Amino acid sequence: MIYELSMILCTGLSVLSSLILIGYYFFQQKARTLAFSLVLPIFLYDFLLFFDYFIPLIIYFINPDTVISKPLCMLQGQLKLFRTNGTLFSTLAICWTLYSFFIKKKPLKFKNQPIFYFSPFTFVLPLLISVIPLTNDRYSNANPLSQVMCIIIFLKYPNGEVDYFGIIQKLILSYVPFLGTIILQIYIIVRIFIHFRKNDQVIDINEIKYLILYPLFLALSQVWILYQRFYEMVTNGNQIDWLNTFDLQMVQINGFMNAIIYGVLSLRTCFLKSNSNTVSEQDYEEQNNSGENQSFSIQDSMIE
Repeated sequence: MIYELSMILCTGLSVLSSLILIGYYFFQQKARTLAFSLVLPIFLYDFLLFFDYFIPLIIYFINPDTVISKPLCMLQGQLKLFRTNGTLFSTLAICWTLYSFFIKKKPLKFKNQPIFYFSPFTFVLPLLISVIPLTNDRYSNANPLSQVMCIIIFLKYPNGEVDYFGIIQKLILSYVPFLGTIILQIYIIVRIFIHFRKNDQVIDINEIKYLILYPLFLALSQVWILYQRFYEMVTNGNQIDWLNTFDLQMVQINGFMNAIIYGVLSLRTCFLKSNSNTVSEQDYEEQNNSGENQSFSIQDSMIE
């Protein structure tokens, strides 16, 4: 039970740290800055670990013989895919905002809070994606805790037939969003870093470099599970148990790393310092308080 207990601790740490930051945002007026508003969806998605990992782990820890019902399995699998893609798309929205401000020189003025502005991309789209496997019954139990863990799968037919439809669906709904968002994030961050380097903004380089931490950690934490899933596909469902276990630990501690990178280090300074077209968070808050109409000139087609 040491393994299960370590997973509970990792998940609990992620859930608790995200809950603290969510509470800080809602109960502290000074926390409602543009930067914190941008990263808030990430903390909200990390809190969902409580439902799709923490509670099932507690149930399993109390009674290892527990097997969740089919409806709960489908719901848990959907929640996992929704949370994963929602987190990925939310981080991409942050990177796009930075790119729009620093590279495209667009003013960062929102008509609504960022969480509502980007919601079609960061909430509605992940939700629609998570519904697709429900229509063809592709959420099911998975190791290492198959009794209480459910994810999107491709079928393993007894006669050895390959489930090409399931493989393609999993690639499009799970792997492509991950690889696509990681590549775009790294590209955007490198462009911003080069921008500061060319303008000899040493202080800003020291601050912007922390943005690289998240996509790097995300890549390092997820590359193993990608390898495992690809191995499953080419071997028609076979799994590497120790790698599956390691993958699960990395997923569960990811929420805590988000809290460190996006909560403690924050993106605040990225919006406070720029030689041209500077927009301060104080201006943003003053405009909100005065009730002035605001707009955010961003190419909508780029985030659809």
